[in-house]
Amino acid sequence: MTEKQLIVNQTNAKLGGVKTEEGKEKIRLNALKHGLLSSQVLLDDENEEELAVLENNVREQFLPVGEFELILTDRIITNAWRLKRSIKIESSLMEYERNDFDMYDQEFSDAKQKKRNQHAKLIKNI
Repeated sequence: MTEKQLIVNQTNAKLGGVKTEEGKEKIRLNALKHGLLSSQVLLDDENEEELAVLENNVREQFLPVGEFELILTDRIITNAWRLKRSIKIESSLMEYERNDFDMYDQEFSDAKQKKRNQHAKLIKNI
């Protein structure tokens, strides 16, 4: 960050940040990393149709009557959607770890082979 950007940021912070709705919309997801703790149910990269299908299926299955049952049904939909998101995140992390481990395992194998070659050269020279 340049000195000029730092000064602009500090000035903006003193003014209380973004004021317009357009500005607020632009920055609303600035700190979002994975979405597990998001206050939003549907994130920008998620499929709105999939959420609508889930919502329709749950509402058809439970047929909520009254405000309390509607609230509970909404909670079920929201939590099911977030659980689905967390499973995707978990799968991605596991795949990352597996690839990282495979890379480490390959490096370890390469290092072991290099040592074997060094030992073989030493034995030849004896």
